[in-house]
Amino acid sequence: MEKSSNATNTSFSPKLHDILLELQSRSMWLIVVESVLLLLINFVAFFGNLLVCLAFYRNPRLRITPNYYIISLAISDLLTSVFCLPYSAGALIAGKWPFDNLICQLQGYSVFAFSIASLHTMALTACNRYIRVIKFHLYPNLYTSKLTILSVLLIWAWALLCSALPFILKISTFAFHPGTVICYSSPSFTPAFIILFTTTLTINIPVPMAAVIILYHKVFRAVRHRRFRVSTERGHGTSLEDIRLAKLLFTVSLGFCLCWGPVMIVECIRFVGLWAVPRQVYLTSTYFGAASSAINVFIYGVMNRAFRNEFIKILCFKKVN
Repeated sequence: MEKSSNATNTSFSPKLHDILLELQSRSMWLIVVESVLLLLINFVAFFGNLLVCLAFYRNPRLRITPNYYIISLAISDLLTSVFCLPYSAGALIAGKWPFDNLICQLQGYSVFAFSIASLHTMALTACNRYIRVIKFHLYPNLYTSKLTILSVLLIWAWALLCSALPFILKISTFAFHPGTVICYSSPSFTPAFIILFTTTLTINIPVPMAAVIILYHKVFRAVRHRRFRVSTERGHGTSLEDIRLAKLLFTVSLGFCLCWGPVMIVECIRFVGLWAVPRQVYLTSTYFGAASSAINVFIYGVMNRAFRNEFIKILCFKKVN
């Protein structure tokens, strides 16, 4: 354990050492099952999101404003499959953190940054659909390609900065958790850490999730409203394609929340440290979080004809028309 001693911290949970021993004493079949499952999810996440990016690059008709948010999510999931999941799979295979402390810091930073970027991108997507469906007279001026790309870049800058603050302020580092097999921020419970953690948690999780719920609720309530249907029939800016796209993007957001719900619950338990949960519960939360990076390509393939057709062309090695 010499190589991974700096990355493994058992001081913040009285049961963590027992979980580490359980990780190290698994049977061979359990090691194979747990590792292969995570590697399979990682494989789907990598090639699925690469497929989404290729489709966007190959087909100019896919480069509409809402799809810039889809690409932002795909890039986040693709980076997760490169900088986060392979190291967790390696830890499952080895039964410990087999990499040095720098890799642990990189993985912990990446998990935090990409999750924040995804959440805020979904909030921007919900806002986009709200303006397009309900405040459609504002849409042409607010959602040009340049302004949309700028908003995405600002969200990424915010996510990268928030994740770097513990390092910049020198109040926390990331440490390997043998239950989740992921490097997480080690709580220090100093006033500076508590203030930063509370502020960051509030801005980056409840706020975007509330925006997604409230704005999509308003969108679908308007869709069902009789006066909205009349205005649509009269050609006042919103088409059935906009409605379908709103449903697609809502499904993506719902899938993300369903996957990350268990992760948030387990993470709160881990952070507070009042209860001990079995290693399998921690690991299951990791599978849920990883699955959020792999499901979107299936959602696009089922619900969006343009993406589905482009996926088929790429997989069949057909040239761009």
